[in-house]
Amino acid sequence: MKKSIIAALLSIALVLVMVIALVPTVATAKSANAEYDLPYNAVAPVPDGVVAPGEYTALPFHEVNYNSDEFLDEFDTDHSIKADFYACWDDEAMYLAWVVYSELEAYSSPVYGADNLGSMWQHCCIQVMYTPYHPTNAEEVAPGTFTGDYLELGVTMHEGETPIKCVWNASNTQTGIGSADWDFAGNVESTDDGIVATYEIKFPWKASGLESVGNGTQIGLGYAIGDQTNFNDHNNMAEWMDCILGNGGKKVPKNLAIITLAGNVNDDPIEVSQESFQGDVSVDIPVAPGNIDVNSIPADATAVLQQSPFNTSIVAGSSTIITDLSKVNEYNVKWSATAHLRPTDKAGVYEVVEIVWGGGNEISFANEVQEGDIALAVHGDDSVDANSESCQKRDALKALVAGDLVTFLGYDFENKLFATNAVVYYGNTVEEEPSVEPSEEPSEEPSEEPSKDESKETESSTPVVDESKDDSEGGNTGLIIGIVAGVVAVIAVVVVVAIVLKKKKA
Repeated sequence: MKKSIIAALLSIALVLVMVIALVPTVATAKSANAEYDLPYNAVAPVPDGVVAPGEYTALPFHEVNYNSDEFLDEFDTDHSIKADFYACWDDEAMYLAWVVYSELEAYSSPVYGADNLGSMWQHCCIQVMYTPYHPTNAEEVAPGTFTGDYLELGVTMHEGETPIKCVWNASNTQTGIGSADWDFAGNVESTDDGIVATYEIKFPWKASGLESVGNGTQIGLGYAIGDQTNFNDHNNMAEWMDCILGNGGKKVPKNLAIITLAGNVNDDPIEVSQESFQGDVSVDIPVAPGNIDVNSIPADATAVLQQSPFNTSIVAGSSTIITDLSKVNEYNVKWSATAHLRPTDKAGVYEVVEIVWGGGNEISFANEVQEGDIALAVHGDDSVDANSESCQKRDALKALVAGDLVTFLGYDFENKLFATNAVVYYGNTVEEEPSVEPSEEPSEEPSEEPSKDESKETESSTPVVDESKDDSEGGNTGLIIGIVAGVVAVIAVVVVVAIVLKKKKA
């Protein structure tokens, strides 16, 4: 019995020691050249936009922690960014993942094509900087220069759905590398508190610029998290290591964290064959519809809604188009007139199935929902004036009956995009039947307006910065000290028990 007690206590101490081994070790908490061991994983994580429990390690590599000097808050002064960072490696690749807990109601991304993602950093994204060598050996980068012997990547989720990646700059040994040479997957979920954005990168060693990898291999690593609708309106970015965003717009690969590969039981270095790079690959991003002809809006339309967004929570006086009717109550429609609509054989024209008024309660539809059905919810702000324009539009929708028509101009329902002057109209409009009488006037072919080339602009991945900083001290040292103290206490108990038992036996 006495031996079993001692064995149990020793087992507890061993478990605590193993937990400490799972916590990445850091020599110092500082904004340049913090030193970490990168753990080896025998089972490779799957880059699918979901960080499963234990997929990387039992604990995150670290979390955004503004009590540590490692995290810069120059662009997140209210410390609103909450995120977990995961990292590991195996014989094939390095794996990086971020889970960002955002207060935003909707994910924000660039609105233009994949060939012009220079200003991805202005929205929701991850920026990564890497050197295939010890970062303190990096050359100085001149102010205002955004190229050098380092790799800088960017990833985002276009419209919160399509994974997009780009290479802003490549190191000398990675010339030719592009978005096709590494993998990225992401996922965006809505929650009661905002959104959760997950980013996963698989970066193969064959694209790393390294000749071999193994225990003891050292590289440089740093990143920045963008969690903002538009940096120029309200910036919200966190940075790990002072390397990408600050320094008066200067890139500083010399400040990257020093990452040492560790934990591979097979201590033999792995030779890396640097294969020919595939370069960039195009991603077809849907383009919003062009502007509509405002003359196509009937003069007798009772209500005209300007640019109703897709799947957006209702606020006073607003409207939204809901594409998944099973989620209708997620958009705060309790005080909205909500139309259940069904597509007709004419593009953009929907027929009313029923109109539902919540009156302060959650709503439900009496009619069966079919594929392609949508809902239009309109809220009237009568807090000041019950006859306000928004109230009139809400009441006009409430007055519709089954069979009435609602028309959407400038909307792309498949991709949930709309023109800058898109409208929805309904009310006292009657579609005219086409005349069967032959026209006496010769018909004229409509003239086509010349297409306008979309303007493109090349932007840096670095914001305009203020050189002032407000770094706070601390880090995760307290966590490690606490765990070590716990282990020491347990071992002390084991020793005392052993001595007491020995005395009793004597």
